[in-house]
Amino acid sequence: MKSKAKKLSLFTFAILSIGSFTGCIDNDYDLDGVDMTIGIGNGEFLLPSCSTDIIRLSEVLELNESETVVEQSNGDYYYLQNGNNVSPTHTKVDKITVVKKKGELQDFSFSVANYLHQSGKRTRATNIPVDFNQKQVVYSFAYQGSMPNEVEELIVANTDGKITINTSFSPEVKKFVPVIAELSLELPSFLTIENVKSTQTYTQNGSKLVFKNVSTASNLKVDFTIDKIDFKKKSSTLGSLSTSNRHLSMDADIQMGIKIDNIAIGSSIEGADKCKITADMIINNDLVIEKVRGKFNPSIELDDLGSTDVTGIPDFLTNDGVVIDIDNPQIILNLESNLDIPGFIGGTLTAVKNGQKTTNITIPEVKVLANATSKICICRNKSKVDQAAYTEVVEVPNLSTVLNPIPDHINFAGHARADKTVEADFVLGKQYTIKPSYRIEAPLAFGENARIVYTDSFDDFNSDIKDIEVGDNTYIEFSGDIESKVPAYLNASAVAIDINGNEMPESEVKVAVDGEIKASADGKTPAVSTLKITMKPTKSALKKLDGLKFTVSGSAKSEKNTESVVGQTLNAKNHTLIIKNIKIKLVGQVIADLN
Repeated sequence: MKSKAKKLSLFTFAILSIGSFTGCIDNDYDLDGVDMTIGIGNGEFLLPSCSTDIIRLSEVLELNESETVVEQSNGDYYYLQNGNNVSPTHTKVDKITVVKKKGELQDFSFSVANYLHQSGKRTRATNIPVDFNQKQVVYSFAYQGSMPNEVEELIVANTDGKITINTSFSPEVKKFVPVIAELSLELPSFLTIENVKSTQTYTQNGSKLVFKNVSTASNLKVDFTIDKIDFKKKSSTLGSLSTSNRHLSMDADIQMGIKIDNIAIGSSIEGADKCKITADMIINNDLVIEKVRGKFNPSIELDDLGSTDVTGIPDFLTNDGVVIDIDNPQIILNLESNLDIPGFIGGTLTAVKNGQKTTNITIPEVKVLANATSKICICRNKSKVDQAAYTEVVEVPNLSTVLNPIPDHINFAGHARADKTVEADFVLGKQYTIKPSYRIEAPLAFGENARIVYTDSFDDFNSDIKDIEVGDNTYIEFSGDIESKVPAYLNASAVAIDINGNEMPESEVKVAVDGEIKASADGKTPAVSTLKITMKPTKSALKKLDGLKFTVSGSAKSEKNTESVVGQTLNAKNHTLIIKNIKIKLVGQVIADLN
């Protein structure tokens, strides 16, 4: 500490023992052998000029092993603070179960008698060519259920519906129509048929199955699943869908079509008008809907995005007079989500100091990705952020106020919602998880109103000067030219302290600091300033004078508010001071009792 203070405190070069000048002075005035009280000087005494070594910012700003303000590998100073761990939140939307309310079987009845009567006496023929084409509904069914409140719109729903159709032919059909040229089974177009298995080859066109050259000697069996329900096709010639008032209803018919091109002629036409095809159905009593596509608005309880206790702040950010105005602080919010819906998140940052709220900052809503990790940067100036590194960047101009003053506690309360206007795939009944975390990253780069304050003392030299008195109007003047690469305007003040560590009044020792250390505009090009420090003690003040306590403030604005430097991150290695042309002038008389 003492070696740092000797470098930093320019005016301490003037507080030297009369017997020997130290610091940058090579001359040695040894008075140990003089056994008398003498007066030294009665005018001006000027010491030769000298310079200091490079003084790096790391030698001035002491972090005191802070875990919050740290020096990065490149020397940049950063304020880093992680939010506390937050438990993940969960959400789900219940499955939809629709219950069968109706299932009615109808036989396909038809007659071929007219064809036989028209054949007349052509008894030698065994078959008559015909053009028979009919369609009939052979099964009607209906389902009903309720939609959860979180479902805004259903577009497509996957189901577990299974249907088995066992088609049998009456003896009359077997007699007169041994082969049906084409038999079709058709469902409403809003139903998608999958996983078809049949005892006979078939072709499929949407929700229609077509079988060619069907032998009526044995049953035709077919199994399939209703894989999807398409709610965009709400009406069809074979049924309808409705989701009105969150009541889901489906009415559907299965239609059979037959084409006959030959009728067999037997010894008798009895029964030709009583042909019948029966389609026995096995179908689910309930349909469970899980995988769906639509628009959804699940409840997302994400009130707490994290909180943190602010500790380990170095003194130069907490001393009296400090104004925390960070040029571009950033809050990095991560949201890990397996929710299949994009959404939005916003919130409020609250800073608390000494039990009182110091600021509330509203964070506007930003987009959250579906089924991904969203990396969101909340910043003061988005133009100074690598936007490609984040999924979203949101600008909050007053963000820096959360750190002014440095709080004891920061809380991040949130609110989240799904984007109910977006079509998305969703699994009903599945528990989705969202886990938030955040951290504050604030490079110590000054905003326009920023000011940090550093205090230190240079003491323990009373033993060298306690036997010295000065004449009236005696003073010591220090001056030097300062080359600064620090991107801040530096101003210093000083006060004398006694052997008990108490400040001495100006009536005993007056210390004046004249001049401002100019800021480097870019942190690279040095700015040159002249600083003069004058110390004027009273006759006996040196008997209890033990040191100097100094305060140095670093500001973005010059003392007269005519110039400012903002946006340059303070760097421990690259931002330096050099004091050149150091001169120490003693004006007046020094009386030393060297006995």
